[in-house]
Amino acid sequence: MTTRINTETANKIAELFNTVLVWEDMAKNALERGDLEQHKRNRRMADDALMELDQEFGIELPHTVHAYRRWFKRGE
Repeated sequence: MTTRINTETANKIAELFNTVLVWEDMAKNALERGDLEQHKRNRRMADDALMELDQEFGIELPHTVHAYRRWFKRGE
């Protein structure tokens, strides 16, 4: 079975995947520099993009569950 999506949807999905990868890479770099606050901020941005992929398009990556857990802990 083939599923077709329009170009606008495909571009949005690609943009969100890219966003996740960029912010996760920036978080890793901040951690390597020892900048824990920047690491946390960058992880939050990656988590937000992961959750948007899941909520808007139903695309759940293996670490989406961890993103949700971190998101819920933000209020604590």
